[in-house]
Amino acid sequence: MVLTYTDTIRRTETETVERTLTAPKEWGMYSPQGNNNMKKKAESLVKNLEKADSYSNKIKAFEKYYKAYNKACNSQSKVMAEAGDTEVRECVWFFSLKAGKAVGVNEGTLDDLWEQRF
Repeated sequence: MVLTYTDTIRRTETETVERTLTAPKEWGMYSPQGNNNMKKKAESLVKNLEKADSYSNKIKAFEKYYKAYNKACNSQSKVMAEAGDTEVRECVWFFSLKAGKAVGVNEGTLDDLWEQRF
């Protein structure tokens, strides 16, 4: 199953485009290893959402993703030291919004999950 979400683009007139949900390569981390680590976490979220057969399982997938990101933020390793930076945090948040769009989880629910974790 491929996850897609709808994006609205404004050029000369408003267009609606369907996009495939894929994990970005760049997450705002200074090291390639850090970016790769964050990409793997996002790919894991996509895989878990593809397997989710109920709304509660989708919520659990987001909880697991946020928990993994929170763990990375608290990591003492040099590779993951900047995981808590604003740029990285925004990348994680906006990716989760796209994933939420793809599976029908609204922004308010994701915001509540995010607030519980951070």
